[in-house]
Amino acid sequence: PLWDIAREAEHGDSDAETVMQELIAAFGQTIGSLINIYDPEVIVIGGGVSEVKRLFSDGIAAVARQAMAAPLATRIVPAQLGAASGVFGAALVGAQAGFSLGPADRES
Repeated sequence: PLWDIAREAEHGDSDAETVMQELIAAFGQTIGSLINIYDPEVIVIGGGVSEVKRLFSDGIAAVARQAMAAPLATRIVPAQLGAASGVFGAALVGAQAGFSLGPADRES
């Protein structure tokens, strides 16, 4: 997983550091482009990516270099549910669509 690569980079693995540099550059370009187009107040990063703490330091610096507005006003924050945020989001969408896996559904 991505956080393993981040950990290896922290411990001096040069290949992992190369991957992290590429990730940070791509993060900066992608999030910077979203900010340039939509001008959001906040961007929430969820899933396993939210576990890579370096994205919230070096990654935000890369975003600031890409965003047209200076200084960067958009807050970029990790999801409160961290890596599980996608699972909870999918469950919420399913529940709102009327899907249920409760006991009544299992008996039918």
